[in-house]
Amino acid sequence: GIFYTLGLLYLEQKEYSFAEPLFRKLLTIPSRKPDANYFLGQVYEGQKSNLQAIAFYQMALPNSTFANEAASRAANLLVKEKNQDAALKWLDEQVNNLAFNHARQADIYLIKAQLLQDADRFQDAMIALVKANELRPGHPDTVYQRSLVHEKLGNVKAAEVDLQEILKTSPDNAPALNALGYLLAVNTDRFTEAQTLIQKAAKLNPDDPAIRVSLGW
Repeated sequence: GIFYTLGLLYLEQKEYSFAEPLFRKLLTIPSRKPDANYFLGQVYEGQKSNLQAIAFYQMALPNSTFANEAASRAANLLVKEKNQDAALKWLDEQVNNLAFNHARQADIYLIKAQLLQDADRFQDAMIALVKANELRPGHPDTVYQRSLVHEKLGNVKAAEVDLQEILKTSPDNAPALNALGYLLAVNTDRFTEAQTLIQKAAKLNPDDPAIRVSLGW
């Protein structure tokens, strides 16, 4: 436990040369190895050794507690080092590597969808979200992202339906409340309803900057 705790402390302080040997010692402990790979990825990313960081993030993917974070970080580093197509191809390879784990495959498709949204490729993002939903039907993360893409594609009604679906089972979901309130405020004249939703979100999560933006709007 001491190597892990000290390594995280040094990593937080960006003392990468001190963090690295501690996490390398953790690689020798089977139960700690997956997470050690993830944190070594962070060490090398902090040192601007992006290709090494990607390699460690990839080794963290099968079993790490931080597998999704590792995949997202690696994909974004690949965009920087190469281009978006290289990152998307890498994500597709990870889906194939996780052939017997549908939940993890769905997570990779969500990362892919986010990458495509960042590039304003909303039709392609929707395709990735459809695949994520096929693997893990009705998951709130997928439905939430899908609602955002529906809005970008101009399908306000479909976006609202998705957010209402989340709120049926999770009425105190602050991001969904805020997203729906903002959607209605910007795209309809249902301002009272929008205000009620956003105010409820603000009570649940008063420090969220996105909710503050919605309140201001």
